[in-house]
Amino acid sequence: MKTKSQLQKKAEVFTLALIASAVSTVAHSAALEEVIVTAQKRAENMQDVPTAISAFSSDQIDRGLIESTVDLVKLVPSLSFSTGTLPTESAFRLRGAGTQSQSDLVEPSVAVVYDGVVMTRTAQGVSDLADIERIEVLRGPQGTLFGKNASAGVIHVITKRPSQEFEGSVEAMAAEDGLYGFKGTVSAPISDTVGYRLSGHYRNDDGYIDNVATGNTINGTENMSLRGKLEFQPNDKTNILVTADYSEEDSSCCVMMPILNPDGPDPEGYAALIAPTVADRDSREVNQTADPSQEQDAWGLAAEVNYDLDWGGTLTSITSYRDWNWDGTIPDIDFQPLRGGTAVPGSFFTFTRQSILYVPGNVHENQTFSQELRIASPQDGNVDWVAGLFYWNSDYDQDNTLRDAICLGPEAVSVSITQPCPAEATNFMRSGQMLVESNNENFAAFGQVNWRVSDPLELFAGLRLIREELEWSGYRPNAPAPGFPTDAVNDFGVPGGGDLPFQGDYDVSDTGWSGKFGGKYDLSENVRVYASYARGYKGPAANANAFNFSTEPVDPETVDSYEIGLRSELFDNRMNLNVTAFFSTFDDYQTQTIDQVSQAFNTENVGTFETQGVELEIDAAITDNLGVSAAIAYTDSVFDEYENAECYVAQTVAEGCIDGKQDLSGKESPNSPEWKYNLSARYQVPVGNWVGFVQGDYTWQDDIYFREDLNPYSHQKAYGLFDLSFGVDSADERYNFTVFVKNVFDKQFSTNGFQIGLPPSGASGVMILSRNADRYAGASIRVNF
Repeated sequence: MKTKSQLQKKAEVFTLALIASAVSTVAHSAALEEVIVTAQKRAENMQDVPTAISAFSSDQIDRGLIESTVDLVKLVPSLSFSTGTLPTESAFRLRGAGTQSQSDLVEPSVAVVYDGVVMTRTAQGVSDLADIERIEVLRGPQGTLFGKNASAGVIHVITKRPSQEFEGSVEAMAAEDGLYGFKGTVSAPISDTVGYRLSGHYRNDDGYIDNVATGNTINGTENMSLRGKLEFQPNDKTNILVTADYSEEDSSCCVMMPILNPDGPDPEGYAALIAPTVADRDSREVNQTADPSQEQDAWGLAAEVNYDLDWGGTLTSITSYRDWNWDGTIPDIDFQPLRGGTAVPGSFFTFTRQSILYVPGNVHENQTFSQELRIASPQDGNVDWVAGLFYWNSDYDQDNTLRDAICLGPEAVSVSITQPCPAEATNFMRSGQMLVESNNENFAAFGQVNWRVSDPLELFAGLRLIREELEWSGYRPNAPAPGFPTDAVNDFGVPGGGDLPFQGDYDVSDTGWSGKFGGKYDLSENVRVYASYARGYKGPAANANAFNFSTEPVDPETVDSYEIGLRSELFDNRMNLNVTAFFSTFDDYQTQTIDQVSQAFNTENVGTFETQGVELEIDAAITDNLGVSAAIAYTDSVFDEYENAECYVAQTVAEGCIDGKQDLSGKESPNSPEWKYNLSARYQVPVGNWVGFVQGDYTWQDDIYFREDLNPYSHQKAYGLFDLSFGVDSADERYNFTVFVKNVFDKQFSTNGFQIGLPPSGASGVMILSRNADRYAGASIRVNF
């Protein structure tokens, strides 16, 4: 038997010191279960994989009250999420790196993958979780083996396969304020060679924001999903898994909550405009003309074929087709209820028409076909490898319509909404419609080799060669706002100035590469260290929304990342301790800015972006009854070179704004807390034929800015969230009853915040809230059969 190294002994002493504060006695030890992951396109023990990875089983997901992929931010400290006003603008970030963009022609930096199939955009990967086998979160560039959308990392959701024996479950949940849901699954063999699995879920949330203008409760969601799987084993060498899924969602998300600026041009007048509501961070009421409305549906087909070759290797094919559609209105951005008529006499904010006229037809449609073909060698020799080919073809069409029409005047005026502003008032208006069609094609060849040079030393190298082609076209009709003549349409963001209609076709292609090189060394049987270099690549992009359509592409984004890590299994496998240090440099980093003159959203390259830090993860079985997991991340992510950044609204020279630009070199990146940690503890004790349990989950994060320009209205102060659950399980694990309380201490926080430069928002900022920003309680019951 191998003796413990000095490093392992020191690690155990350090770990004991961490746990001693929470647990005074360690007894009746229980070993941790081995966690199997597929981060390298083959099944391996997570502790053997030389990359930063967090993996969570279905039990951990259920016990941690993880309802959707967004909730994973409570489990992975270096993962964050920004909620957009539209789902297409929402974004994940890993280690401070990620892309939030209103343009649909910009890829995410964090790929969301379901059962080996990459989702085209983040919005398609934001979904409730049902019938999950496990979730793997891979940090750092993962383009070598995962390819698309993975320059900062991967969130891989693996759903359960058909079972070899009959099984199933049903679950019902209900909570305060009209929140309830159902989940169900059934699986069984049909014959000796065929099995099936059916699962579905339904969730309803009545909402948690009141709109006094319409009398409705908004920010609610109703969604459902169905998934079916058939697994065929026609012979000893061939396995075929066919998956079909469908989902739909109808929501009134996401309203922008105004925040009053007491130093604005007329805070009293603005407050009067939105009365009786109050514009502050504690408010849960708005007074706006119309409720936001969004509908989306998606379906997909996938076939995975695994064939065992005669020489011991495995040939795998994954074929997928996905269809996604979104239709919705643009949120109200003047935050007041007037469509016309007199506002507040004498106020600076005298309005005679609604700033956003809701026009149906904001439609996004996406169809994606992908094909991956790879061969994996056996793993029982000194050398093993994976090699493959990948093809991707995605069509993305959008019809964005936006109408702004505002009259500002020193005195009250009253006109019809179909009339132009009177002569004594000031015009401010925009009107735009953009029809965009795009196609993205990706061709890639990839491979990775692992070489066990000796018992303690393993070297690995991987490479992916990429050909990326992007085509896009845009048509913009001459579409003025109601009541304004054709020639009043402004030229904000319009190619060719004010010449309308506009039509153009554009394309860009690029050849790039991703790769990974490094080594792993076993210090002892249960302690390993590794060092690696990884290169990530994200293809060219373009701007396309209602007020901005680019004729020139945004350059590809590349990243060079260095990582060292420790992976250990301690105390007779009762504890896993993992430590990772990383340093990454992004060149031509793609980020979103806001032009404060035109209010157009632009995605552009900002030069160099750097992120570095340390991550520590602990998973421990303290006793047979007590389990503890903890993780902490320190992340220092900054714009190393960003000299000509846009200023934020009303930024002064003293605050760094010169000729509309500010220097953000050395400043922090958005939505990247410097410190973030989570702690989870579960205690359970037998009670007759039942097992009682109590679990606490705490997450704390440092303060952040949501916007690149560091606008004070995008600042979110540090906060911590504590969730509590307790209940009983039957000894045979057939029944479960859980009572839960989310956000026990009722900590207020936002999931996005910014300032819009249109009048009257010089007097206010806005924030977006999630349901978890308020305390609420509920219960669930599950029956397994």
